[in-house]
Amino acid sequence: MSDSLQLLRQWKLLQRLSDEQDGVLLTQLSSELGVSARTVRRDLGVLQAAGFPLDERLGERGVKRWRMQPLGPQLQVGYADLISVMMSRRLLEPMAGTPLWDGQQRLFRKIRGALGERAVQYCQQLSGMLGSSGFGVSDYTRRGELLDALLLGMEERRWVQVQYGGGAADGAGTRQQLGPLGLIWHNGSLYLIAWSKKRGEVRNYKVDRVLSAEAEGGQSNQFEIPEGFSLQSWQSTAFGVYRGTGERMWEIRIRFRAGSARYVQESWWHATQRFEELPDGGVELHLRLNELSAVSKWILGFGSSATVLAPVELQQLVRAEATAMLQDLDELSRGGE
Repeated sequence: MSDSLQLLRQWKLLQRLSDEQDGVLLTQLSSELGVSARTVRRDLGVLQAAGFPLDERLGERGVKRWRMQPLGPQLQVGYADLISVMMSRRLLEPMAGTPLWDGQQRLFRKIRGALGERAVQYCQQLSGMLGSSGFGVSDYTRRGELLDALLLGMEERRWVQVQYGGGAADGAGTRQQLGPLGLIWHNGSLYLIAWSKKRGEVRNYKVDRVLSAEAEGGQSNQFEIPEGFSLQSWQSTAFGVYRGTGERMWEIRIRFRAGSARYVQESWWHATQRFEELPDGGVELHLRLNELSAVSKWILGFGSSATVLAPVELQQLVRAEATAMLQDLDELSRGGE
């Protein structure tokens, strides 16, 4: 059983129990999650061991129900904490339309009730000191149903019929049967990591290009998670969300001049990154990846401040792209003469 599948199921359990003050029958939880009562009990035990205040209590007519204790006595939250959460709302707006945003909205409504309208207005004045550029960020405010379908497929291992409007190489405008495995927030956009039934491999799909998504019903429409798969291990050899399909690993070395060295060192790019400071104030970045095309485009963003030292294949990709850019500029210049 995949660890990620268990975590998703346990997350769903927490959501269900936190929303039901009167408690829930074990048989109800078992039916809703589509697993045995024994599996639910095991999940509840894991959550209890993790410190969540869950217990099974005897109710009316001798019926036992699982409950979650209210947070009040355990959670010591001050007004300064509530104000900080209210002020952070603007920074979370890029997540609008996602299930995470829905949960945050419920929390904000509760905080508004606790603080009162005048205090909320004051918090809004304070939040004016914080901002987010929104530069290049995707808008998911109208894609809640689509995201719900992807999450449903993820939680219940259902195949999802997706209409994907990517580039020609990805099958633009065609229906694809995908087994959703996870979502990754990358560069202001959500990417679906899924098993492609047609291609027989795990691939990434930008959610912005998913035109429609419908989870297939019934146990016969469940997919098997690839043996040994985890989102973390898959991403460990990817550059952001871009991962090669081959087995070869590339030892990458990039030299950054002094003007860009500090910026590069201030950020996290990959788990394998290693920096070597140079006498002239520059820095050499070492990476180990199984993909080159995404790295080449990233390098080009630094212009002449970045130089590929290895491998040769990456040098060739950068050179070809830079040459094509120069040719386009030359053609435009000649056309304007």
